[in-house]
Amino acid sequence: MKNIKQKAQGSKSKDLTPEQSTPISPRPEIYDLIGKRLRGYFDDVASQPVPDRFVELLKQLEEKTPDKRRQ
Repeated sequence: MKNIKQKAQGSKSKDLTPEQSTPISPRPEIYDLIGKRLRGYFDDVASQPVPDRFVELLKQLEEKTPDKRRQ
């Protein structure tokens, strides 16, 4: 058990000074991949039809909200 605690304590980054820590260099290809995946997910969700229940709720909201264009 003592060895496990020592290993866990030795691996903490807070024990390192700024000079000892290695900065992580940005990798543009990773950011590009993340962006492409997020755009793909968004496009997929955006292309889905609006559920009937949401349409009904929007209609109810419009009926309860006064039309500011009439005032």
